[in-house]
Amino acid sequence: EDSTLRVFCPKKGVLLHSLYDERNAHGDAITALATHPTESVCVSGDRSGRVVVWNVEQGKVKVVSRLPSDLSAGHTASVEAISFSKVMTGMVATGSLDGTLRLYDLGSGMERAMCLHGEEGVTTVVWSTRVPMVASGG
Repeated sequence: EDSTLRVFCPKKGVLLHSLYDERNAHGDAITALATHPTESVCVSGDRSGRVVVWNVEQGKVKVVSRLPSDLSAGHTASVEAISFSKVMTGMVATGSLDGTLRLYDLGSGMERAMCLHGEEGVTTVVWSTRVPMVASGG
């Protein structure tokens, strides 16, 4: 619950990096996390609804941005799911207990779409690996 992102080596089972949120981009415990399929980027979400992009490269870590770039918008409850698109380059989907699925462009930091999932909230998000489609569940 310290807003720290930890990176492990799966082959050795050892901690590689402990990435502390120096800029206080997260206001609460991290509840969801996804790694980019081809780049050294992670996206995390927390209980307050904040979404943060991390650049993780050779132990040099920085908080790149918060999503959306307009900080007055975004999720209003805990982020429970994050997924990168392999078809739509630079797109990430986040799902929250606020009942929304949000699609962000990592390059601009802008929200590209907000979909109302339902009152029960979003607890899982997955992109198709073949066509530009995202699904959510709650």
